[in-house]
Amino acid sequence: MNILNTATAKYLLDQGLESLHEQSMEWISDIAFWRDEVSFLYALEVEKTLKEVPVSAKRKIGLVEEELLKMAGDDLDDLYTQVTTHERFLNHLLGSSKEDEETYREKHLLLAEKIDTFNVRLRLLKKEIFEIVKQNKQARPIK
Repeated sequence: MNILNTATAKYLLDQGLESLHEQSMEWISDIAFWRDEVSFLYALEVEKTLKEVPVSAKRKIGLVEEELLKMAGDDLDDLYTQVTTHERFLNHLLGSSKEDEETYREKHLLLAEKIDTFNVRLRLLKKEIFEIVKQNKQARPIK
């Protein structure tokens, strides 16, 4: 997934506040899904695969485990906090000045970039996990 380019970002920021609110609500939903997904991948990768991989792959799995723990802990919590704070600011914004709206839109763009960056990181990590699982499956003959 590509990070928003300037033209797309400017278009997004020209949308009404309702559109930005809808996008923020979508992010909250994405974050909830990512929490489940990261938890599942951790269980798959660490609990299942780690027990059965050759020693040569254990270091790579250790790095994947560290990344999953970082995502599940700090990263998703931080994103969730930032998006919910952003939503509370929107509530405040509905009765305030034009300067506040500009600040909100700038923050929205930054959050959009963070969400997109996290999504790219997760996709790359999943590719790595699937590759490890695939290699492990090929290394072990099916009984």
